[in-house]
Amino acid sequence: MHRRQPIIILGIAVVAGVISVFVVAAPTWVVLYAILLVLLFLPPLLDLLTGRFDLMEAKNVVIGYWGLDYGLGIVNTIVLGQREFVQQTDFERMLPVTLACLDVSLALFYLGYYSPIGPRLANACPRLNGSWKRNRVNLVVAATTTAGLGIYLRLLADQGGLRNMFVQQEQLAASELGKYYLVLLSLRVPMLATLVCYLWARSTGSRNHRIAAAGLLAATFAIGSTLGARGAPLRTVLACWVAAYYTPPVKRLSRAVKVSLAAAIAAFLVVVLAVQSAIRAGGYFPGLTSSELIVEASRRTEVFGLDAFLKEFVSRFMAVEELERILERTGRSVDPEHGKTFLEMFYGIVPRALWPEKPDGMPLIAGKLFMDRAAVGNIYWFPTITWPGELYWNAFWPGVILGMLASGIFCRSVYAYFRLNLNPSGILLYIPMLIFLQSFDTGGFGALVVEAMAFYVPVAGIYLALTA
Repeated sequence: MHRRQPIIILGIAVVAGVISVFVVAAPTWVVLYAILLVLLFLPPLLDLLTGRFDLMEAKNVVIGYWGLDYGLGIVNTIVLGQREFVQQTDFERMLPVTLACLDVSLALFYLGYYSPIGPRLANACPRLNGSWKRNRVNLVVAATTTAGLGIYLRLLADQGGLRNMFVQQEQLAASELGKYYLVLLSLRVPMLATLVCYLWARSTGSRNHRIAAAGLLAATFAIGSTLGARGAPLRTVLACWVAAYYTPPVKRLSRAVKVSLAAAIAAFLVVVLAVQSAIRAGGYFPGLTSSELIVEASRRTEVFGLDAFLKEFVSRFMAVEELERILERTGRSVDPEHGKTFLEMFYGIVPRALWPEKPDGMPLIAGKLFMDRAAVGNIYWFPTITWPGELYWNAFWPGVILGMLASGIFCRSVYAYFRLNLNPSGILLYIPMLIFLQSFDTGGFGALVVEAMAFYVPVAGIYLALTA
């Protein structure tokens, strides 16, 4: 470590010199954007130089989310000029304030993350039992697979069959019909079945469980594709990758096999994203038969092109615009919420079938107040409130300061607790939390707490069944 100190010092000096050049020669927003990039890349870089880098550390996961939504979001809104809400003059006027908010927020997050509070909280929690038994694993995989498929078939029947599910793609609006939890569980439960099966195969070398995990992974793609939720099966792939990252295999694969598998998976994911992007960019296909649907999807993907795919992919990162609107309108045309956005974690858990007059979720309300667009009119669009934006909407700058500090403490405590329980049970509980950490980027905290419960209620049952 001492040998690397001169390199670290040199790297910091270079970064400081680059920032100094920007301060003298560049516009304010460029300086602030450069500071944001430094804040995003410097902590992982220092970890790499000191030999402490962990790709899936909670801090790095949050950095990844921020890098896409804000780092790449600036490229989307400025370089490509793809904006949906904010006019050019308003965008340029509010951009320095928005970037300053992001810089301060990320710095406060680090302050909380590197404080000693998180590790102390982790040490105060009881340890997890990491010993699983084969017969329990088989029982859990069978039960969760059956439950997941049963829920999915119920949704399929409600939609009038597979053809209608493909053609109409209206099932994501099921939250308005009281079926939101069925949609969530139909995606989450098969993912957990796949994860348990793969964790066992990875830690024991069981060929049968490896084959079963591959079959379950394919099933999650079928379910996610017909439900119109492409992110769900991709999350299953990432969950299995994280499981492999933290679980040393009993039988190690050759480097050639590893490279081949990685290349095949990457190519498959790119194809899935390209097909889905082409379909989404051109609209869905009412009135087509299943065979006509496949032909049309293939044709659109072929003519879509790489440039269009990349541009459409980048266009998803509009969080900078959305944060701008919240900073601009809160306290002027929109009243602060004083913590009321977080109440959704309590009332949101009640199914709409039992409470038809349940208030809209905060992302829908934010879409109407800040983006002048009713999200319910387009089931494939939900605004990213952004976490700094939600904190500001509730309590202005004091909310941002306290909220980002608390976010850092929470993320560090989660990661520290996971490192204390680096076993199959710890991995099983940590992976859903990696998805929940997106709330410290997108906001909509109350709704994401409710969604996290759709993970952790089954996870708790699985953990007890495997270890009790």
